Amino acid sequence: MLKEGSVYYMKNGKSHVRSIMKSPYFHGIIQKMQHIDGAMDGHAPTSFIDPPIPEESPKASKEVQTEQDHYTTSLNYLTMQKHDLPEPIQNRLQQLLERLNPFQHQLRQLSVEDRYQVKRMAQEDIPNLISAYKELDNEEQEEQMPRIYEALTKMELVISKLEENDEQLKNERFDYLIRLNERRYTGGNDADQ
Repeated sequence: MLKEGSVYYMKNGKSHVRSIMKSPYFHGIIQKMQHIDGAMDGHAPTSFIDPPIPEESPKASKEVQTEQDHYTTSLNYLTMQKHDLPEPIQNRLQQLLERLNPFQHQLRQLSVEDRYQVKRMAQEDIPNLISAYKELDNEEQEEQMPRIYEALTKMELVISKLEENDEQLKNERFDYLIRLNERRYTGGNDADQ
């Protein structure tokens, strides 16, 4: 079990030490390690992490809010941009935005990699693709329409895969908890009770 850990770093020429147990950035990792330890011991996963220091808590929640605000702003921008596009691309973009919209309040529930991919898609990839498409002349836009349509479709497939993975993780966690409870609370396990 992880009891303590420190990060040593240099800032402004001075050496600093910071406890990872008190850092909100490491909470997810530490919780996962505790869940694994608990599962290996046959116990329900529990959290032994001390609550964050009060002065860090508002900062962390402010960062989460800022992240959500940037994401929402990006989706709103894309919604406004779609009206200047040909109808097939408008429809494809609308479907993609409908898939991205639920992530506004679920960003922190995604893994770091998935969260980065979703944010990059909404804040960079799609806006850059649409912007580059709009800069083309009419003839080029007509010629490139299938390619942008295909790119948006591939992005939607990635989002669909993320949703499936998220649903699968929820189901696996539920199954794990059911098996754990059956093991603990079914007859014949008097030693555990």
